[in-house]
Amino acid sequence: VYEQIILNRRFACYYLRLGKYIRSAKYAREALNLAKKSGEKLEEGRVYLLLGEIYNNIGKNKLAMDKIAKAIDIFKKSNARFYLAQAKNTLLKIKESSTAKV
Repeated sequence: VYEQIILNRRFACYYLRLGKYIRSAKYAREALNLAKKSGEKLEEGRVYLLLGEIYNNIGKNKLAMDKIAKAIDIFKKSNARFYLAQAKNTLLKIKESSTAKV
């Protein structure tokens, strides 16, 4: 199952980079479902972060921030400092871009 999570997450990243957000979100949601079912908390957090990036790219900033907040919570509990810093940085960038538009 772990390999399926990784594969789906990587496909989601690939399609995100290509700008194919619907397909990217499909793979990310599949990875999230597998991570939740299998108890892979770190991967769950990584996918939430990825979903936040996807939603940010399509202009759904509130949803993006919600997903990243979930990732931050998981990373804190998992003591995953690298991913925690990455998630906080991404959240800060989204907040800054949101306030710049107002």
